[in-house]
Amino acid sequence: MLRSLSMTLVTSTVLSVLSAVPAAAAATPFGDPKRVAAAVIPGVVYIQSQLSDGSIVAGTGMVLTPNGEVLTNFHLVRDEIALGVFDLGDHRVHAAHVVGGDAAADIAVVQIEGAHDLHTVRLAQSAAYVGEQVVAVGNGGGKLGEHPGRITATGKTLTAQDPESGPETIHDLLQTDARLTPGDSGGPLVAAQAPDQGRVVGMDTAGLFRRHGGVQTPVAGYAIPIAHALAVVARIEDQQSGDQHSA
Repeated sequence: MLRSLSMTLVTSTVLSVLSAVPAAAAATPFGDPKRVAAAVIPGVVYIQSQLSDGSIVAGTGMVLTPNGEVLTNFHLVRDEIALGVFDLGDHRVHAAHVVGGDAAADIAVVQIEGAHDLHTVRLAQSAAYVGEQVVAVGNGGGKLGEHPGRITATGKTLTAQDPESGPETIHDLLQTDARLTPGDSGGPLVAAQAPDQGRVVGMDTAGLFRRHGGVQTPVAGYAIPIAHALAVVARIEDQQSGDQHSA
């Protein structure tokens, strides 16, 4: 029944660091989730932020530039007072700060401080489509994981419940049957087939769960299309540049 379903932003309160990270593969066989994930993992970071109410939340992010510009969800860093990231490419913990964000789009840009020559994720050149095989990557449950699935719908609008700030409505989402769990927010949804195999098609953002008898079962996952996310990033960067020039 519909009232047994609940939407939750996939944010975790636990952050763990892995001691080993699989190397990226040059050629990724179709349908191999671990090797698909390996193509982006060096450009993935774990994010941990302390919010103004004292709570600690953790999630995932994607490195966009070698100097440490990171794409993530706004709900992870919305009013942070301290922020740190663990980079899976260089295996180091870095201080970071929020450059800017768009609460309505649930997109934020984070800058790793003093970073250079970082691995970056590769971005899809074409839009995701219904039926496309994908792999969701993220820090779900406090450890790196990859979950295969397919795109089941595009252009979805939903209202997700953030335990800290309440409901938020997000538009133009990809829907997938890849399992998303708390901590996956901000992680890459990766194409598992040509022409964009091993490239990011979306950013993991929310999960739909069915609760029964105290047990929570994933039903569907939702991701922001990468082209939409990058357009918001560009607006944030333009705004920051304008603010600096007017200062």
